[in-house]
Amino acid sequence: HTCQTHYCELTEHQFAADYYPPTVNDPSLWSDFVEPVAGVASSSGRITEVPPTMGGEDFSFFAARVPSAFLLLGQGDVAAAEASTGASTPIDTTHSLHHPCFAINEDVLVTGAALHSHLALQSLKSLTVP
Repeated sequence: HTCQTHYCELTEHQFAADYYPPTVNDPSLWSDFVEPVAGVASSSGRITEVPPTMGGEDFSFFAARVPSAFLLLGQGDVAAAEASTGASTPIDTTHSLHHPCFAINEDVLVTGAALHSHLALQSLKSLTVP
């Protein structure tokens, strides 16, 4: 029907295969490493589960081969952005990474770096402790 609407003719069609595997966290990695520290890293002191999305994620190829955990580090804080800039129009940091209005709250970079460093050190420690 779409072709007819645009006065076109379609003789052959094929949909592209969905070649991205789902991004799935390794359950033991999540419970042993991420849960204990993620709540502390959160400003609310808790982990918020995010519903599955239909978006593709390159990380899924890595996670399909190696036990992995995918984290989203929240950074939206309109009130803090307004206070730090003194602007009459606050910088809205509540948009996600690929949104055209994305703006980063740089304060969260320290938390993200500390979280990743801690997870890396915990992983190394687990390899050396019997």
